[in-house]
Amino acid sequence: MDRGYVLIFEPNHPNARKDGYVAEHTKVMAAKLGRPLQRFEEVHHKNGIRHDNRPENLELWARGMQPPGGRVSDLIDAAVRVLKQYRPDLLSPSPDSKDSTVDGN
Repeated sequence: MDRGYVLIFEPNHPNARKDGYVAEHTKVMAAKLGRPLQRFEEVHHKNGIRHDNRPENLELWARGMQPPGGRVSDLIDAAVRVLKQYRPDLLSPSPDSKDSTVDGN
């Protein structure tokens, strides 16, 4: 345990620290996602109990994904990066959707 977090010695895990330990909540979330966590991602315990690593108690958070007070074009680029990472299906129009512009015309 480290500050209430459960640690597992697994030096070959992609999210392991330099000492070979990986936080159990990180390992659980990586398994749920089917991929290692990115360096800008972190896992939050919904109920605040750091050793409660049930998948339903964990949620993925991302840091630094959007520049504060940016140009609209920069904000759009940031939004596209988030969609590519987490919901790429939203970037492709569905066959039944109609092409529209920002103002709806």
